[in-house]
Amino acid sequence: MTSTKSLDKEFIAGTYARFDIEITSGKGSVVYDDCGKEYIDLSSGIAVNTFGMCDPVFINAVNEQLHKCQHTSNLYYSEPCARLAQILCE
Repeated sequence: MTSTKSLDKEFIAGTYARFDIEITSGKGSVVYDDCGKEYIDLSSGIAVNTFGMCDPVFINAVNEQLHKCQHTSNLYYSEPCARLAQILCE
């Protein structure tokens, strides 16, 4: 079986250096690597993990939206997009 690091090196553009850690799971602000070692995640994942890992409210919201429309181009209007913009501006 090909390792994640080998696949990454072959198929993902090396636009920045990676830490030598493969994160495989997490809960809240704690993540685990492929050897089971525990870390406190302080990186935030470019603002996508602000709820922590596996947050049930976030998961339910995403799951609910996936059953409606998982993606649409910004060429069209979308209520979730407009509501989020309103919240961010307020």
